[in-house]
Amino acid sequence: MSATARARSRITQKDIARKLGLSQAAVAMALNPKTQWQLSSETVVLVQETARALNYIPQKQASILRSGRSYCIGAVWIDGYYHAPKERVRNLAQAAIEAQYQLVALDVSWFGNNYKGMQEYLLGFAVEGIVFCNLNVNYTKPWIEFLAQHPLPAIALSSGFSELESVHPDLKGMFRTLTEHHLAQGSRHLHLLNPAHHPIDSIAYPGHYSYERGLAFIEAIRAAGGEVIADKDTAHYWGLPTTFSNRRARIRGWIHYPPHTPEHKNAFSSGYLTATKILKKGLKAPTSFICSNDDLAVGAMHAAFEQSIAIPSDLIVSGADNTPYGEQAYVPLTTVDSLAPEMGRWAIRRLIELIENPEQRSRPTHNIFDFELVVRQSTKRTPNNP
Repeated sequence: MSATARARSRITQKDIARKLGLSQAAVAMALNPKTQWQLSSETVVLVQETARALNYIPQKQASILRSGRSYCIGAVWIDGYYHAPKERVRNLAQAAIEAQYQLVALDVSWFGNNYKGMQEYLLGFAVEGIVFCNLNVNYTKPWIEFLAQHPLPAIALSSGFSELESVHPDLKGMFRTLTEHHLAQGSRHLHLLNPAHHPIDSIAYPGHYSYERGLAFIEAIRAAGGEVIADKDTAHYWGLPTTFSNRRARIRGWIHYPPHTPEHKNAFSSGYLTATKILKKGLKAPTSFICSNDDLAVGAMHAAFEQSIAIPSDLIVSGADNTPYGEQAYVPLTTVDSLAPEMGRWAIRRLIELIENPEQRSRPTHNIFDFELVVRQSTKRTPNNP
């Protein structure tokens, strides 16, 4: 069927009105959640059921022309490395739909970092606001310049946009709690496994999720009387040494940032390769791997499995984000739940407030969400397996 024929066969509001003997204005009100209150509930139900039966599909552009509103929100994110961003965008979409809005999501990598292309794409959908999800400081400048030219309300679902109102999990609290949990299980040699970063300078500022995780790890181990070291490329960001000053230190911590190479193509492979390198040097039990996300942790557990290292008796492992991967791992994974659905609902609700009440756009605030520690078998040492 040609495009012209499809257009002619499309069911319109006029067709619904004719079938029901109603005015077209009444049908339009029944199909618009913001005007349904003007009609009886019986009329609204009748129109909506008839629209579904006739397979009515609203014409978005016509709706924009009539009302001047698109009820469309943009979500800009970056994927390809680990699972959690997909979950966050899905949560945003669900929250937008619940609020009678639509979500247009685009990944930075889809456009090959062509910011102008991404921005034109969003403008083509007449988005009324934008959520920036999981973007760090390396990606913010082009978007701040874009918002200066197109003053749309925006929310950052990450810590990379100091200029915007933001919401993000309590990263320091999450990783301090995880480290304290490992210490409570008897671990005395603790490794913090991070994703590969390039350039490494991209993590070197307070507020960045990698920096905050490292800081929390350091504080928890020092509070327990231990020492922490890191490799020479990253140690200076936290003021750390590269070797232990006290060789008899009972509690020791290592911060690991693997090189950004083709082999580290995703967080699972990065966790596997980093853990393999550590474990081949010899396991000093009791040992812990505290991983920056569940994908890294599952990769690390796979490395331990290959070397016949038992979890949790010889090695305990934890992740972060509470993804299905961790829950379904061959040893169910201890993790921290960053309450992503709640953050997504908050971000969409707040963005809609800024869209519908422009006077609320003022100095940005940064909102931190709580978290939940989810303890599973991967860190449950028993008296018989100390």
